[in-house]
Amino acid sequence: MTTRALLPVLAVLSLACAGIAPEPYGGRLVSLTDDDGTSLANLAYTGETSKAPFQGSATLDRYGDSLLVVFPEPTLVGTATLRACKGTGPADYTIYADGARMGNGRLQDEFFDNQGVELLEPVKEVRFAFEGPTVSSTLCVFQVDFQTNRFSMRVGPPKTVKGTATASSTLAPENAYHPTFAFDGRPDYAWLEGQPDNGVGSWIQLSTASAVTVHGVSILDGYQRSAAHYDGNSRASQVRLDVDGTAVETFDLADTMGFQDFTLDKPVTGFDFRFHVLAAHDSKGDPDLSISEIRLLDEEGPLDISVAAPRPKMATNHPVSKAAGTWYVDACTGHKRGLKIRGNSFMYVERATASADAPLTKVFDGAWGVGRKTDAPWSQITLHGRERVGADVPMFFDPTVRGGEVELAGARVGLVRAESVSDRQLNDVMADLDTTPSAGCALLKGHEALKTQGALYVRGPRIGGVWVPRPPNAEEAAEGWVHVTADTPSGRSGTINCDGTRWMNGVPRSFDLRKRAEGQSCVITWSDDTTAAFTLTGDSQVRCGDDGQCVVRPAESPVAGQITVHFAVTGSGNVTCGDGQKKDFSGPITLNFAEKKLPVSCLLKSDGDLWAGLIQKSGQVNCTGGGKSFSCSGP
Repeated sequence: MTTRALLPVLAVLSLACAGIAPEPYGGRLVSLTDDDGTSLANLAYTGETSKAPFQGSATLDRYGDSLLVVFPEPTLVGTATLRACKGTGPADYTIYADGARMGNGRLQDEFFDNQGVELLEPVKEVRFAFEGPTVSSTLCVFQVDFQTNRFSMRVGPPKTVKGTATASSTLAPENAYHPTFAFDGRPDYAWLEGQPDNGVGSWIQLSTASAVTVHGVSILDGYQRSAAHYDGNSRASQVRLDVDGTAVETFDLADTMGFQDFTLDKPVTGFDFRFHVLAAHDSKGDPDLSISEIRLLDEEGPLDISVAAPRPKMATNHPVSKAAGTWYVDACTGHKRGLKIRGNSFMYVERATASADAPLTKVFDGAWGVGRKTDAPWSQITLHGRERVGADVPMFFDPTVRGGEVELAGARVGLVRAESVSDRQLNDVMADLDTTPSAGCALLKGHEALKTQGALYVRGPRIGGVWVPRPPNAEEAAEGWVHVTADTPSGRSGTINCDGTRWMNGVPRSFDLRKRAEGQSCVITWSDDTTAAFTLTGDSQVRCGDDGQCVVRPAESPVAGQITVHFAVTGSGNVTCGDGQKKDFSGPITLNFAEKKLPVSCLLKSDGDLWAGLIQKSGQVNCTGGGKSFSCSGP
């Protein structure tokens, strides 16, 4: 018999209903970064809570942003989940594993209500992307969590080394191709040298703040934003590493996408690591040579190089300085078009309809630079990136995956904030917007109204139009959510698909669906390829029998002053609680508790096994296994 200790829920930062510590991951992360390449290593779960969360604010909208976690080798990570700071509003996020969309998770401020996605195959990269319609300005993440066997998996945070990056030359605009990009953990941003040849003789250098002992290097050669970028720029074919001015070793690079690893003949210690290009693979387009990423390896693996992300030099009143971090929607068509300019990157999207959760049909993203030309009141920027078009385009893209409709894309555009346009300039500005998709709407809405909305005017190709900050989350969430509790038979697993939304973590015990229509049509596909279909019309309880078929009934209405807890157990036994309740069960059971008596301790016995825990709120206690592997988790 296995006895589980009684643990207060608020004192636990993992799905623990047992006193057994999770096994540590057998290595450390390569990096944990945001879309601007800023290290967020503190979000890795090491048994401690993070001190600097990833969050939004009144001036920083995290919609359209993501967190990228990189492992040194393919790793079985279990269920990938984000943990919310207290007070964070609900936010959906999409999980990508090695570039493939795997399903949706949900971030909520109640610890056990956070929902992740189970990844069934080993992965090297996991991206958490906030691309759903419910990302509010209160978004705050304090932990990136990977759960195996219902416990949070401890990971070794990246070993971070501070440094600065320099190069023999950089292609203009410098902040779009800065040498820093070769050390920031983002494979789709790169250093491009600026000489009018194929880059032979150029160099890039990392200078570390403290001495580093290096056992090897890993190089992501060429411009790996896409296959088209890779083929369209020169790549290094031979590189020599100098450390503190002394030649150490020469590496021959194959003409292929993906990292290439090299082990040094013997470890070397130093501060300045310079990579000289001795020979190059010729380009099918521009001659400028590019390197996307360089990693230094110590005896344990890759080092996380902390380099200051380049920021464009511009006046404080430049329209981008005030627009950076805001997700804009088209003033005329709403969510049908979206735009975000970050510190050193940008993203533009188009949707099939004006709905906030309609499929994306176009994504144009990349780096941006400050233009040299000024035509008052317009300020010019240049966009350098890629464009993807399709019926359902992922918002984020793994550049190391070949294939798909990815094209080189760029634009030179002018920006001005509506509040900066004088009456004398207004007619000329409106005339400049005539060729954009928002032309008629701008005149209809009126300049004064657009000023009060914080509008941004953009002239030029691809992203031209009238842009306003996206509506508050409360307006978008007014449609409401359907909450579903599911009970599935012991030993069965599968996937659930509801109106196009798929969860990959088997059939979750509890999940939420956005109301898109009067009913939600769902299909469970079990592991034996049998299916069960049903329709949800509101908050529901789904019960599936041993034959795999499911029935739906409305969720029980709450009673004032009471909370309801559902014990999702598969065996038989009894539960005894501190408020005097005692109940036998053979399968799932539901108990009600008076709020004024909380917290209430409960002891659950099933087939000779025990679980003890505190009930503090409504929800579900999930119990799995039996005998020695019996365990529960819940509110």
